[in-house]
Amino acid sequence: MNAIMSETQITKNQHYIPQFYLRKFQNAQNKVQILSCEYNKIVTPRSPKSICSEEFYYGAETGVPDKVSQEVETMFSNLETFLAKKLPPIEEKLLSGKEIDTDEKWTLGFLMSMIWIRGPVMREQNRRMVEDITKQMMNFTFSMSDAHVKCFFDKFDSTRGETTSPEMRQKLKESFLNKDHKLNVNNAVHIGMFENIHNFANLFTAQDWFVYISKAKSGFITSDNPVAEVFPEMKGSYGASFFNREHYFTLSPVIIIHCKYPNKKNGKGLRRKTYYESDDIKILSLNISIARYALKFVYAKEKECLEKVLKIVESHKRQRYKSLFNSS
Repeated sequence: MNAIMSETQITKNQHYIPQFYLRKFQNAQNKVQILSCEYNKIVTPRSPKSICSEEFYYGAETGVPDKVSQEVETMFSNLETFLAKKLPPIEEKLLSGKEIDTDEKWTLGFLMSMIWIRGPVMREQNRRMVEDITKQMMNFTFSMSDAHVKCFFDKFDSTRGETTSPEMRQKLKESFLNKDHKLNVNNAVHIGMFENIHNFANLFTAQDWFVYISKAKSGFITSDNPVAEVFPEMKGSYGASFFNREHYFTLSPVIIIHCKYPNKKNGKGLRRKTYYESDDIKILSLNISIARYALKFVYAKEKECLEKVLKIVESHKRQRYKSLFNSS
């Protein structure tokens, strides 16, 4: 470990979802109810401190202590302290029907951006992107003439001071052409994205928002991927732009924000809809939208919310099995 870090400065358990956010979903016992996506069952509740974190998550290599992990942890800690103070009055405005101004909407957009960028889903997307680009570059290199490939290996051997045998050269060439080699991609590109949190906050803020408020006993859920990103059907060679994607974010057990393509004809960048006990199905529908984009776990303040989601999941499983049985 870097010698400049003393033991008192080291944060080992690093959260990719802020604890102040997770505490919104803790019950009277200061625990969060949990639904395991892997086992399709509700498991033992846990404290916000013990979920949505990994050891040295912000290291250049996950799990390996370094100076970078501590610098990033400090940065997010400062941002979270700022947001934890700014958000309560904004949430109160949303719940009471008062208008929020542009700066307040941007603060919410910043929270969404920060959570969206730093999580494991974005990290995996970045890892796959780097891996894919690297494999394509190597495939292109080894698709060239034998003389060019020989020159590549000669430079490689000169740099490392060792000689690659003809057999190994041929084996590597075939692997690069087939793209079946494994790459160890570190977190550098993902960590570099953190500089763009402000920029993506602008994009989140520019989308049209539909704010759903629950005044029913059964509230909203969240997950280990709190900003659920919904991509439209693929058209053409390029993926959907940010504005063409939809985002669902559970701000609290009583507020969900749905971000959509900005439509100037509507004349409003934020609209509200309040749900009551009689709107149980609509609340459940929103919760399903959140749950389906979870990575490993779904979270809720009340166990009843997870039970309703699990009931839908089990119902779909039974229908699928029944369909398979009837078609056989």
